[in-house]
Amino acid sequence: DGLSVADFVFGAYPNSQVHFTGTSAGGNLSAVVGLESVRQFPGRVKSIISVDPMLLPQANTNSYHMNSRHSPFCPVEFLRWSWAAYLEFNPDEIEKLFTLSPHSYEKALMSCKLFQHKEEGSDENKQNLSLLRLITPQINLPPNLCDEKSLTVIVTTSKGDPLHDDGCDLVQKLINSSANVHHFDVKGSHVVSELFDKKNSEMVHKCWNDSIW
Repeated sequence: DGLSVADFVFGAYPNSQVHFTGTSAGGNLSAVVGLESVRQFPGRVKSIISVDPMLLPQANTNSYHMNSRHSPFCPVEFLRWSWAAYLEFNPDEIEKLFTLSPHSYEKALMSCKLFQHKEEGSDENKQNLSLLRLITPQINLPPNLCDEKSLTVIVTTSKGDPLHDDGCDLVQKLINSSANVHHFDVKGSHVVSELFDKKNSEMVHKCWNDSIW
């Protein structure tokens, strides 16, 4: 749906640059749709802002373990349940996820056809990569990011957030691709951190303002 809306907007406003922004699961959508739009409409995406994005369905990073009790607004059990629902796990497995161990969740994830290993270079592997980047965009970034001189990517992460490492992984991959990326690591928990870390919050807003105006 997001890609369809973006296609309509680019077609309806052919002389305009476009901005994408989203928070948490919406941070996933802003990154996915924004980066796919960079592929389809070079030079048209002005900024992508991804706030505390949810990007790694394996849900097994260090921050998932270290911050598992620090985020009342984003408990890890809910995150795994959300991924299972989004990826259309077996309905019976989804209902059990709040009581399943992380190992059981990962086993259920790996049983999904999309996440099963495919021979590198095979047609099936290439098809999988094109689909997986609509879930985790950093696994297959647009090849022309270094040429997108007008594009600004802003990623914020929260130090006490289970999703902290999701955003950091995106930032590192963007840096490796020579993208113009700004990373703000804010003190606090999922999403609400910007309410308490005034200094970093103001820096985020200034960077965002500069990218728009």
